[in-house]
Amino acid sequence: MEVDQVTPSGNQDQSAEQSLGWRAALPTELREHEFVKGFTKPGDFVKSALEIKTGHDALKTKLEGAIFKPGDKATDAERADFYKALGRPDKPEGYDISLPEGLPFTQQDIDWLRSTAHKRGFSKADTEAFAKDYFEKTKADIAAVDNQIKAKREDAVTALKKEWGAEYETKLDAAKITAKRIGGDEFVKFLSDTGAGDHPTFIKIFHKISTMLSESAFIEGGNKPKEVNRSEGGSPILSFPSMEKK
Repeated sequence: MEVDQVTPSGNQDQSAEQSLGWRAALPTELREHEFVKGFTKPGDFVKSALEIKTGHDALKTKLEGAIFKPGDKATDAERADFYKALGRPDKPEGYDISLPEGLPFTQQDIDWLRSTAHKRGFSKADTEAFAKDYFEKTKADIAAVDNQIKAKREDAVTALKKEWGAEYETKLDAAKITAKRIGGDEFVKFLSDTGAGDHPTFIKIFHKISTMLSESAFIEGGNKPKEVNRSEGGSPILSFPSMEKK
C-alpha cells in the first residue's frame, strides 16, 4: 500500500518567505508593488527612495516661486494676476516713462507706449529699459543723419566757393538780400530755422534771381542796384553759418 507524501504547510511558508527575501516583512500591497520588486536588497531600496525624496524636495522649492502661464481658457482675472506676478503695474500710468527732450516724440506717443505695454502684459522694468534704449537709439540715428547732411552741405559749399572764386562773398551777399526782399522776415526765419538757407542750391537760386532782377532793371532803364551791405544794423541779413568765412 502506497502512502502519498505531503509537505507540511509550515515548510511551504518558509520557502515563500525565502523567495521574497527582504520584502517578506512588508505588507502584501507593498511587497508586490512593481517598484519594490525591482530591489533585491533593502539598502538599494532605501538609497533610491532617498534620491527620489531629494529630487522631490528640490522640485517643490522651485515650484513655490514659479509663475504659471494662463491657459487659453483663463479668465481676465487670472491673466491679470499672472501679469502682476511678472511685474506689470496696475495701470498704464505706472510705467515711469517721460517725454524725452530733443526728440520728435509727443506726449501721445508716450501714452501709446504705456497703454500698449500694459495691454501686452509687459513688466515695468522691461518696458522702461526698452523705452530708454529706444530713445537713445533714435537720438543716435538722428545725429548720424544730421552729420551726413552737414558733411554733404560742407562739400557743396567747398565746391561753390571753388566755382565762384573771388566773387563768392559778393554773390553770397546778393543772394541774402534778395531772399529777404522777396520773402520778407517770415521767409528768412524759415530758412534760418530749417537750415535750408545754408544750402548751396538756395544760395545759387537767390543769386540767380538777383542777377535777373538786376538785368531787368537795366533793360528797363533803371539804375543798377547799389552794392549790398553784408549786414543791416550789424546783423547778418540771413543766417548762413556754414557759408561764413572761417
